[in-house]
Amino acid sequence: MPCLGCNRLEIPEEHRALHDGRVVCSYCPAYAQECLARELLKMPLKERRERLEAFSEKMAPSALSSLKELLKTLHAKGRA
Repeated sequence: MPCLGCNRLEIPEEHRALHDGRVVCSYCPAYAQECLARELLKMPLKERRERLEAFSEKMAPSALSSLKELLKTLHAKGRA
């Protein structure tokens, strides 16, 4: 069965459910981004802002915007 995020053929033990219900593999960029967002949400707000500022120097603007939207979504769902 191919991953719904990256189309990689994966082993069933590697399945991961994202906040929106999609099941992807553990190598999928969507899963990595959600893991990063969850880790950021566990940090105090000041540290989270500092990390996002550091990311703004390294990430493409579209990727940073996508990460911030995911942070808002996860925060609203209370799923960190």
